[in-house]
Amino acid sequence: DYGTLRLYSGNDDGSEGAWERIGLYAQDFIVASGNNLFVPVFSVVGMGVMLITAVRRPARSSLASGSTALSGVGGVLVVSHVCYLVVFHSLANLPLSNPLLFGIHKRFWLHPHILSFLFTGVGINYTLHSVTDLLFKHTPTIISNRVKTGLVVTFALISLANSYWRHFRVSDQSDNNYFHNYAKGILEALPTGALFFINYDQQWTSVRYFQQCEDVRTDITSINLSMMSYPWWKTKKVLYPHITFPGTHYTNSNRDDNTGFTFYQLLESNYHSHPEGIFVGGRLNYPDAEYNANYIEIPHGMTRRIVKRNQYDSSNHPLSKHDSFRRESLRPWRVISRYHQRPSEQRSNGLPPLDMYPPETWEWTITREFFDHLIARASHLLDLTTRQQQNTKHAVTSLVEAAAWMEYALDNDAEKSATPALMKNLGIAYMNLVRQPHVTRRLPAIDNVFDIDLDSADFRSSSNSVILFRGGERADWKAWASQRWSECWKEFLEMDGARKDESYRQVKKIYNQVMKSARSSGPAVGRG
Repeated sequence: DYGTLRLYSGNDDGSEGAWERIGLYAQDFIVASGNNLFVPVFSVVGMGVMLITAVRRPARSSLASGSTALSGVGGVLVVSHVCYLVVFHSLANLPLSNPLLFGIHKRFWLHPHILSFLFTGVGINYTLHSVTDLLFKHTPTIISNRVKTGLVVTFALISLANSYWRHFRVSDQSDNNYFHNYAKGILEALPTGALFFINYDQQWTSVRYFQQCEDVRTDITSINLSMMSYPWWKTKKVLYPHITFPGTHYTNSNRDDNTGFTFYQLLESNYHSHPEGIFVGGRLNYPDAEYNANYIEIPHGMTRRIVKRNQYDSSNHPLSKHDSFRRESLRPWRVISRYHQRPSEQRSNGLPPLDMYPPETWEWTITREFFDHLIARASHLLDLTTRQQQNTKHAVTSLVEAAAWMEYALDNDAEKSATPALMKNLGIAYMNLVRQPHVTRRLPAIDNVFDIDLDSADFRSSSNSVILFRGGERADWKAWASQRWSECWKEFLEMDGARKDESYRQVKKIYNQVMKSARSSGPAVGRG
């Protein structure tokens, strides 16, 4: 892929063209140079100087002053730079509307940036020499040369100081242990002897590094789904003697030949021989109707456990009950949270900070995965609890924990986590909590797996997640939960995309009925 420069395997018909990509390169070069327009200006001047010098090749020329050493290769460097920009941006097809893919695309700009800054140096050198020659043309040569040297050195020091001041913090990666914690959290949360299918680049490289280079959790068999989809995979099957491959390689169910196998067929051949559990990270390469009909994915930390649907639906599976799922699914999260916590005095979740790791960086994906899997676990727990309709203290605990985890995502990742689905589910959690007869003056304190500071904040000034994690006694629990229900569903109904939710009409009907009743009877539902 990297050899062809066409890194995107999907439909790239609407992708940016070469000229737009070159324009984005120029824009990025300005940003990389500290938003100083004089840098690209000097870069263009330097390219002109090197081209003219290469064409004329004078022994001593004012144009060549200070750049004699480059006169032989200057033209080659300029032509190489232009060819790189034109050829690369004509072939590249990653859609730049995706910040992460744009970040990958930008890594190919490091080489032309090096040449651009080289041209900038030549341009600055030429400009300073030309200006000093003009200003000090009647000054003794020794003085003018010292002035030139002083100006060049001063300019270079100022440029270095400016670059340090602007970029040091974001470039200081001495504390960057995020992928160490990410991979260790995933591996240590899996049971002994697990079979682990991976389809995330960052997950595969970090997990395999620890397994192969540091001998961490080598009992786990990890396989890359995308690699398994190539015909040459048949030569790699011998590396996994304890796995049965029902064909040459992983393919689509609508394949033209009969030599490959679907993910469903692979599971059917290995499910019973791996009682420790089969897990998956990332999405499957191909749609698989048989797999969806016969298997279900259960949240397990930052992965998903694959379970036969008939076993799960029979109600005999330990993860099919809300209380058992709540307790079992907490175990991997205790491991994960341990790896994603800062020292307690900082009270931070230890995830990559957005100001240092924006969406075009791989570290940003760790935060996304963390909260996506956290919400998936809370949503699954809520679904189990509401479907089983148990009016017990265990049900109250499960509802409180599901709501607390969703509120934790809102408190710490509101920009991405506040989706219509989350706000709807939060409203469902609070609505069912209010209906529970076991909720009186006290809510159960749930496992503080994220090490939240529950002691310092006053109740009324606390975030919603802190209130739920702390639990305890309060006279107006149901009034508070009712207010949160109305706030969540009001926000859901007003969100872009909410109308696409199949339960939108039902939610709106219930919300309007309750609010109408509240206004007529006078309670404080939905009021601050």
